[in-house]
Amino acid sequence: MNLIRNPILRNTALQFVGKGITATTDLLVTLLITRTLGAAGYADFAKVFTLVTLFYLFLDFGFNAIIVRRLGHKPQAIAAEFSTLLSTRILYAFTLFILLCFFVLLTPTATSAGYTLPVKIAILIFGLSLFTQSLFTSVNAIFQHRLDYFPAVFSASLGTLVGLVAVVISLLFFPGLLSLVIAHLFGSLVMAATSLFFMTRLAPVRLHFRLPAIRNLIVATLPIGLMLFLNALMIRLDTIIVTLTRPNLEIGWLSLAYRLYDNLLILPLFCLNALYPIMIHRFTLSPAHLRRLVWRSAQILFLASIFLALILFISTPLLIIFGPAMLPAAPALKILSLALPLFFLTSLLQWTLITLHRERALITTYALGLIFNAAINLLAIPRFGYLAAATTTGLTELLVFILLLFPVLKSFQE
Repeated sequence: MNLIRNPILRNTALQFVGKGITATTDLLVTLLITRTLGAAGYADFAKVFTLVTLFYLFLDFGFNAIIVRRLGHKPQAIAAEFSTLLSTRILYAFTLFILLCFFVLLTPTATSAGYTLPVKIAILIFGLSLFTQSLFTSVNAIFQHRLDYFPAVFSASLGTLVGLVAVVISLLFFPGLLSLVIAHLFGSLVMAATSLFFMTRLAPVRLHFRLPAIRNLIVATLPIGLMLFLNALMIRLDTIIVTLTRPNLEIGWLSLAYRLYDNLLILPLFCLNALYPIMIHRFTLSPAHLRRLVWRSAQILFLASIFLALILFISTPLLIIFGPAMLPAAPALKILSLALPLFFLTSLLQWTLITLHRERALITTYALGLIFNAAINLLAIPRFGYLAAATTTGLTELLVFILLLFPVLKSFQE
């Protein structure tokens, strides 16, 4: 199959290249922080980063999936649909920022572990990146519709590299938590500005707060958005519980394991970003066409995940490069590696159900997953610590996989 002519392979390969750049840069940033500020300094940074990036996950809310679906039927409406999307997401980002502020104000201010005053200030500063992230995420919907991922990959790579330079400068001249989050905020700003530059070449970038259009988009997105909201909370609730109930260093160890692990979890999303418009087209032809595409994709994702899980499991001793104090992250990363195939396959099942307009099944699944995850984490983490958090992540994903598999199989048999 010709890589250049096949849009799925071309765009997936392009995103892999971009992820290689951003993952390498992310690895260098983590290495610099752990080596310069130590395990305790990285733990404080991890509290800020994990909480704000949880709100990044909330920021998605499925708006892009609805816009891509709409543009599949009326591609000439790019300007109007993008204006509605951007306006809606800016308002949503503002709402999330207010919620983040309330969370910071209402959680206890600790003196050593937990959310200390410097950590809370850093969270509020880095929380401003919700607005730059909303711009970048919105523009990506148009690139996804056009099956052209070069602008998104270039913007993300440039922003990450600029962020790396800013981190180096901050650690050399102003080492500390606040300078680190400002450096990351600057990189996020560059990423958003670059993506908007590419967008201006396709359509005018305007904010039109037309309430009927915004309301219609929110109503259409609500099932997907609620599912993604529940999913995001489910997969990151453990980090908040560890922060509030365990010694300071444990959140650093768990966050390092998650940060490395998340670089692999993004890989099936790249494939599905490129695959989703094709899935919509195949479904309009016939469910049988979609079924064959999903089956082939599942085989590829499963084999790739097994290979990556093995590499991840045997490479955990390399965590010594982050310093001896970070080696306790290795057992958590080994536990997480065992669940990697489940995460790859549930991503495919999730977007298959969205294509089939079975969003209610997704909401039910992730609501049950969140209840299970919250209950088991509240029982296990205070007693057993960060390794319990890694274990419950895998158990929760197994439950989600089983609950998603049944409606997909049922839909394909109808």
